[in-house]
Amino acid sequence: MTFEGSICYHIRPSKNLALSYCGVVSVGFVLGLYLFVPASVRSLPRSNTRQIKWRLFATAIVAMTATISYPFLFCSTSAARKNDMFINSYEPVHVYLGWNWDAFRDLTVLLHTIQLFLGPLIVSLSMIPVEANSCLGKKEKGHPILMYISILRTRFQSLFLGGWSRVRDYAAAPLFEEFVFRGLLCSPLLASGLSPTQVVFIAPMFFGTAHIHHAILKLRSGEDPPLVIAQTILQLTYTSLFGMYATYAFIQTGSVMSVTLSHIFCNIMGLPDIGFMHKPSHRSGPLDLSQLYPYRYLLLFSYILGIYLFIQGFTNDIIFDKGNGFKAFFPS
Repeated sequence: MTFEGSICYHIRPSKNLALSYCGVVSVGFVLGLYLFVPASVRSLPRSNTRQIKWRLFATAIVAMTATISYPFLFCSTSAARKNDMFINSYEPVHVYLGWNWDAFRDLTVLLHTIQLFLGPLIVSLSMIPVEANSCLGKKEKGHPILMYISILRTRFQSLFLGGWSRVRDYAAAPLFEEFVFRGLLCSPLLASGLSPTQVVFIAPMFFGTAHIHHAILKLRSGEDPPLVIAQTILQLTYTSLFGMYATYAFIQTGSVMSVTLSHIFCNIMGLPDIGFMHKPSHRSGPLDLSQLYPYRYLLLFSYILGIYLFIQGFTNDIIFDKGNGFKAFFPS
């Protein structure tokens, strides 16, 4: 069975079957890191190039296997009988998997995500003059404007430096994770009769729990258990919140690429840092965020404004078309 152009008469699985499938795929996603990666490689640091390459290989194998098996599990190539076995929507297989790109729509979702990080972006830009002044203080030559441009160029270049760790964080990992945890899981859940709202809350559970194995690795390496527990709770909270947003965006757009771009941007930005709310001390370095303390209220306002614009974006039909979207493929 080929994907492009192959009509999928999607079955309507039971809720138990859909949830079981999601569980198996999630476990397989993690298990592949142990089955396909040699023990000698798994013992290497996470940033080791060999470790990264092997893990990406294992993830690719699991993602491809799950993708290839999808139509055999949930599709029929013959005309659907008029009964409850099939949903009343016949689409190519790749549509159900979210392989439905649209540059304008995908970029609007990315811009919506960027709004949430308006505060951190302004903080980052505000640090450019601080860095330039630090350079001038060291008697480095150059016009301030040219220094600003140089600092921006260095920051931009750093996104593409770092070798395979950058490939993992800013390309491969977001793409594989969205293909699996959005593209493969959402369709069966929606087809089973779960509402889009239910799927938004259920699907991220599989995405979040798939990261628990990180805690096991940390404990085995001898890290402090209370610290590992705190880090795991924080990570589960973050991944679950992002997973709910990504699932919502995927259901509204039907595009894996839209949520992949957002995932990449979130990885680049990381967790917000509000160090500018603290007064500089004798331990503060020249490039510490506390150097922005005099502008703390303005910067805090930019955080609040970004969150407000992000929330307002959910009502914007240009970003999320309430009348169509991915859920339109799964009529009740």
